[in-house]
Amino acid sequence: MKKIILVLLLLCIVAPCANAYTCMEYLFYYSDNGCCSSYPGHGPKCCCLDAHCCDCKCCRSKSQKTFVEQGKALANTARRQILKVKVLNARFYKQYTTDTLPISMAEITIENKSDYPIKTIFFNGKLVTHKTGRVLIDDAFRYDIDGTLASKETNTYNIPLNSYGKWATARPPDLAKFDVAITGIEISDAVVLIPFQMKIEKK
Repeated sequence: MKKIILVLLLLCIVAPCANAYTCMEYLFYYSDNGCCSSYPGHGPKCCCLDAHCCDCKCCRSKSQKTFVEQGKALANTARRQILKVKVLNARFYKQYTTDTLPISMAEITIENKSDYPIKTIFFNGKLVTHKTGRVLIDDAFRYDIDGTLASKETNTYNIPLNSYGKWATARPPDLAKFDVAITGIEISDAVVLIPFQMKIEKK
């Protein structure tokens, strides 16, 4: 069940709940199998992947403290694992060929000290001028590893960036700094770990 919830954390970031209830509330209901089976007119609907699922009395009666604590525990687990995945070196460069436009590339060395093999890594990168500190680009990208990066292994990847945001048109000065942070990982059994700050709306 924890694996299901971790995958759903990503869904809540991409498509947050549309009603007054928060995503963590929604995840708690979904994980509590059959939470509304006895309430007329709801049944499985309350626990399905439906952003409007949480308007019955039994759902509202769930303890906010319980789902907040569960959400924090899952987010902390994800955060601890991600902190074990390190960017040892990062370099931005342009790859030129005779018959195509220049390709923006990131050469990144990753050390995986987490407990899992990694299938995909989610990054946020910044290009910053070396003298003034002006941010030229601040944008996300991802890399789907061919195979996996095993636990306790280190590898260097050359990642094409042209399909991500402003990276295709980047023309940084020679001494611009390329800073990269890891914002999430997908481990080999298709579970996505992304820590986030949970916000609870007051009723």
